[in-house]
Amino acid sequence: DIVSFDASSYLDKVLLYPGEIREFFSRGGSLAWGIVPTTAFTGNETADNLVDELEVGIHRLVDSGIDRTIILRQSLITPSCGLGSLTPSQAEAILELTRQVSDKMQRETKTRGQGD
Repeated sequence: DIVSFDASSYLDKVLLYPGEIREFFSRGGSLAWGIVPTTAFTGNETADNLVDELEVGIHRLVDSGIDRTIILRQSLITPSCGLGSLTPSQAEAILELTRQVSDKMQRETKTRGQGD
């Protein structure tokens, strides 16, 4: 199972349920973090600032007792919902930024020796 959520707008709301997230992970579930904004996309977003936002959420889950390695192994990086209502060039820019965020997270994870 995968739960996809708009992490760019509602990360704080999802983080209100660490126990449920822990249980979901224990059943093999994955989170699709929609960290790249779509309808609120300005073009000024960077992979660095989005990774920083994502790390805030990950740290909060770790602080609640969920192992960081589990979080990373059972997570996907996605755009927030709403790509279909955008122009092709906007959608391409958002998908490229999503790839950059994912690549950066993978590099940082390997550097730390986590998520192998």
